Amino acid sequence: PVLAINHPDDNHPGTVGPLLKEIEHALIPVNGIAEGGRLCVRGQNIMLGYLDPNHPDSIAPPRVPDLGVGWYDTGDIVALEENGAVRIQGRAKRFIKVGGEMISLSAVEMLAASLWPDHQHAALPMPPLPNGENTRKQPPFVLFTATEIDSTSQRTLARHAKEHGWSPLMVPKRLVHCAEIPLLGSGKVDHVSLMEEALRLLETD
Repeated sequence: PVLAINHPDDNHPGTVGPLLKEIEHALIPVNGIAEGGRLCVRGQNIMLGYLDPNHPDSIAPPRVPDLGVGWYDTGDIVALEENGAVRIQGRAKRFIKVGGEMISLSAVEMLAASLWPDHQHAALPMPPLPNGENTRKQPPFVLFTATEIDSTSQRTLARHAKEHGWSPLMVPKRLVHCAEIPLLGSGKVDHVSLMEEALRLLETD
């Protein structure tokens, strides 16, 4: 399943290395992202397809619109360096449109970590209001943080972002203290549990 790799004798810091030989690739443009696109690949090491639960003996090959059968959508937003190395921008589902631009929620977490490095942080898009009311007054995303926060924390983060060249669109308008960010067994953030917490926030607003 390997697509790209850095070699000790040919290392490209900040990237996952060049794509392996005989791996075809295509970058699908993503509205709001100026550099790179959604990485789709085709090659001998790509899986044969998906099992059909209704027809256990059949396999549906991967398919990407406009590219055809045999292409696999990795779900990664990447940019290619001049030397061919792949720089991962983030997962497609971890991007959100803010002010006409696509913002990486992973980058929002990195911003928070650059100011508060000793605590965990997790950014999530705000879900739609349960009753279907207008959501314009709702912030587009919320930052859950294990850092103790107060009424000045958001301004402190905004000032830190400005001083270090981060886009102001990456500064969350809402911060929520979470004593412990829930994690999956793999050690990754449990976004499902956090989304449930975000829904509870809406209900109490």
